[in-house]
Amino acid sequence: MLKKHLFPFGLIFILALLSYAPKNSIDGLHVTFKSQRQDYVLTQQMNSMTTMPYIEATEGMMFVKLKMKLENRGSSDCTFDVLNFYVSDNQDVLYPAYSYIGGLSSEKTLRPGKSTTPIVIFQFPNDSLLNDLYIEDKKYSVVFD
Repeated sequence: MLKKHLFPFGLIFILALLSYAPKNSIDGLHVTFKSQRQDYVLTQQMNSMTTMPYIEATEGMMFVKLKMKLENRGSSDCTFDVLNFYVSDNQDVLYPAYSYIGGLSSEKTLRPGKSTTPIVIFQFPNDSLLNDLYIEDKKYSVVFD
């Protein structure tokens, strides 16, 4: 009989723990776009996951390398995965990150006041214009300083 009465309390305890679990958050993340390079070939140094000396972009596509400064201007940690970034073209079609340069792990945690400057590589149509960067549910207009 005691077990029946403990079940609701156990469920409430688990739900309470889940509500306090750390969540990925990019609140306070500020993005400054530094440079953009376009190329039709990536050398092995750009993507060491392959045994080929280079990788060619798919027909009609190009590699766009975006160098950006990601800075945490908030009061809590910002956690994100660089390979979950997307860019959009002028027709709002999304293109996922292809690769990146800037550390061993694509998963980053920025403490308040800290920054990182990765180069994120996207495969993007060569006849489109780069419009926005999407990180989780936030949209950043791609404008270079």
